[in-house]
Order: sequence, then structure tokens, then C-alpha cells
Amino acid sequence: ARAYVVGHNFTDRLLLPMPLAYTAGAVFFMRDGINAGCTTYFLGQPTGDAMLELIERERITAIQGVTVLFEAMLQSNRFRATDLSSIRHALTGGAVVTRHLLESWQERGVALVQGYGQTESAGSHIAILAGEDAVRKIGFTGRPMPNLELKIMGSDGIEQPADAPGEIWVRGSSIMSGYLNRPDDTAEALAGVNSIAEPTMHSR
Repeated sequence: ARAYVVGHNFTDRLLLPMPLAYTAGAVFFMRDGINAGCTTYFLGQPTGDAMLELIERERITAIQGVTVLFEAMLQSNRFRATDLSSIRHALTGGAVVTRHLLESWQERGVALVQGYGQTESAGSHIAILAGEDAVRKIGFTGRPMPNLELKIMGSDGIEQPADAPGEIWVRGSSIMSGYLNRPDDTAEALAGVNSIAEPTMHSR
């Protein structure tokens, strides 16, 4: 199976233009910045111009951020002229990633990796749509992470086949065990979680 990890290491220069008060910002900083030994850059005001200027000046090799940040860079007048050749990894998520955004970055030589996750998954990913699949499978969430089990449930409580609409149910070691002091909400959110069997959401 192909690996979909981002693959940072101590030689990377990571731009992380998200507040550490956000779950994703804190998780990415600890997992991909500190744990991998990256030199990590932050921006108090991550405008499109500021991010592009820093990418070029510091020869950033990796950037992770919510979709609106990549959109801001795309909308900047500097986007076409900025040297992006140092970027090896670019990861986004948190909102719909449009075909226009994907193609615009790919035209500049950067294949965006799309991550799908939530706060309840410890701010990490449930599925990854890697760069080489980003256009071919646009609108899909990608391949489930190897430590998770997933299935799609219909509103009638019956598991759905692939390609059918429904609610994504997830189970795994990175999923929260409950909401603090909210037992009723916890019971509702985790109802049926023990019935998840083999993953049934696949990417083709």
C-alpha cells in the first residue's frame, strides 16, 4: 500500500500560519514541527503577501494550513511571480478544496495534499487525498488512515455501500473518548461505535 504520510524531517522548513490555540495548529506543530525536528515559522498576520514573501525568503519546504490560507496566497498579486520551487509538501483542509485552487497550485508545481479530519479525531486526519489523486478524485475525502475504521451510515441507521450518501462513522485510537462533563452528548455521538467492523469507505 502507498504511504500517505507527509514525511517531514529535520531538514524541512515548515510554515505553519495557524494559531496554536487551534487544535490543528497545535497538533501540526507538535507532530510535524517538534516531533520531526523541523524549523517552524509562524506569522502573526498570515496574509497572502506575507506568506508568499516568507516562502520565497526562507526557502520554505513544507506548508500546512486551512484552505482559506491557500486561497489567500492564490488571490495575492505575488502568487504568479513568487518562487515556490522549494516547497516539497503542502497540506490543506478544513473546508472544500476547489478544483480551481488545486489546478492553480499544480500549475505552479505544488500538488496540494487534502486532509479530512475533525476536532474529535484529535485534530489529526481521518482520510488523506494525496496530491496525485487530488484532481482525479476531486470532491472525495481520500484514503482512510491506516489506524482507523470507517463506515457510512444512512439516516435509517443502516450501513451504506461505497458511493452512497450518509454520515461518516469513525473508530480508532485517535478518536476522542467523550466530551468533558457532557455524558448525554457523548452517548449520542458514540452510539453504535462498537458496531463498526471493517472499513467500508474506499477511494478508487
